[in-house]
Amino acid sequence: MLLGTKVLVAFSLFFNQPVPPYSDYDDSSGYIQTDEGIQIHYDNKAMDGGIDYDPELTELSNLDNCYEKEIRTSGAKGMTETHATVPITFQTQLYNNYCGPAAVKMLLSGIGISSNQSTIATAIGTDASGTSFGNSLLQQVNSMASSAGITFYLVWHSSTNTATLKTNFVSAIEGGNPVLINTDESDYFRFNGHATHNIKYHYGCVNGFTNSGEYFRYNDPASGFSGWTDIPQAAYYSKTVISGACGGRGYIW
Repeated sequence: MLLGTKVLVAFSLFFNQPVPPYSDYDDSSGYIQTDEGIQIHYDNKAMDGGIDYDPELTELSNLDNCYEKEIRTSGAKGMTETHATVPITFQTQLYNNYCGPAAVKMLLSGIGISSNQSTIATAIGTDASGTSFGNSLLQQVNSMASSAGITFYLVWHSSTNTATLKTNFVSAIEGGNPVLINTDESDYFRFNGHATHNIKYHYGCVNGFTNSGEYFRYNDPASGFSGWTDIPQAAYYSKTVISGACGGRGYIW
């Protein structure tokens, strides 16, 4: 998304049937090779269509270093970059109901705005039940983002609109902006560790893509909360998993 124009991306309704493995990306050993030459473990046991880092193959810091290199483009006018990332400051949510403030803080850090979770929680109306997704949240995010000259937009997402989600996410990230997502996860579309801790409704921040938008880099504020070390700070998930997890909810981009 270009500076001055940020769009919020709506989340997808989850599907009723499991998603088959992506045979065009998955080899017999269960690993895929990204456009950056990074080998990633394809984790269909954890979440049907998701992929995890394999710590024996690549550390998260190594992946981040890759994105500090010059972005490779197709060389053709109008073609998308094959991979890109927006630097953000990762946040672990302070409290059980603070996934919203933590995710918004990550979003704002990506556009150069510093704040803290408590201030954000007050601004976006976080209460004991969490943070409501909708126009009120959008208005407050835009108010906080105004000093950067950026306007975000909100999309209520249906899982059938995966192609639109992909286009919007890639556009935002190529323009230098992360994306805030709000999820309603089903058994078929769950992020790593969420089933163990019964996380269903959640906020997170997407700040990168690879394979021309087939996979997106999701930053999870639940990582590290209450000693939850089984939830990664960041991992790549397929566009179908991201879309399915957002089903019935939405995103801000």
